[in-house]
Amino acid sequence: MASRIKMKSWKRFPRSARGMHYDSLSNLSRTDDTIGVHDTSREWAPAFLLLRQLQVARSQPGETEYGAAISTCVKASRWKLALQLLHEMQQSGSRPTNRARISYSAVVSACEKAHSWQVALLLLQEMSRKSLQPNAISYTAGINACTKGQQWTMALDLLRAMRASHVQFDVISLNAAITACDRAKQWVPALR
Repeated sequence: MASRIKMKSWKRFPRSARGMHYDSLSNLSRTDDTIGVHDTSREWAPAFLLLRQLQVARSQPGETEYGAAISTCVKASRWKLALQLLHEMQQSGSRPTNRARISYSAVVSACEKAHSWQVALLLLQEMSRKSLQPNAISYTAGINACTKGQQWTMALDLLRAMRASHVQFDVISLNAAITACDRAKQWVPALR
């Protein structure tokens, strides 16, 4: 089945993606590998277009394809698009796997970079609700997001949540929490 994707506003897409199309997805042996090629080059538009093309051809991409597209969007600083793809992936009805945990962690990290601590915290809560235990990377990204949002108490709460969840914290997560306290001039909590 051959099809083309046409976008109304090509100005938002990188120059390399303009006019791009995938004539036949049935010829691709591993679509997630193809999306992953764009992941390493941070070209989010071709990866996004391929994912949409896959939806047309096969009706529903899997967590692997979504994960590759999410990773590409995160690396291209397109956190809102990565968040949208994450929710689409979860609405697909598949049972959450470790790949979903990796995708969630990537979007939490993107939220940290975008100074969106509220969304980062919501994603960490959602991970727990879906039985996707946040790992040290997820928690540290959340702590860093709180630091950038000047939410030192929330950063310490996440550090406590790590301990309560038996997630091993490391120098990076401890340093992130200390930095949050330092920026807020809250030395006493940082010493505890």
